[in-house]
Amino acid sequence: MDKPNFKKTLAQDLNKLNNEFLEFRQDCEFLASAFNGMVEQENYQADSTAMGVLCFSQWMVQKVDKLGANLDQINASLAAQGPINPSADSP
Repeated sequence: MDKPNFKKTLAQDLNKLNNEFLEFRQDCEFLASAFNGMVEQENYQADSTAMGVLCFSQWMVQKVDKLGANLDQINASLAAQGPINPSADSP
């Protein structure tokens, strides 16, 4: 596969991953909010299960943030490589 076609395929795959990650991030944010709300509304703060849910929720948000930052770096690296469809005058 030549470089322009490889780059175009890579950009398409990365765009698909970005869209899937956005949906996943929204699901995680919803779950984290639901977990936190459940524990707060039901007054389960002293319960070890509730504390486990809160810890998991916080871990999940941190992990999604880290994955998002890594994905942003990948996007920036691809963008730094120049346009996907170079003009016919380019070597």
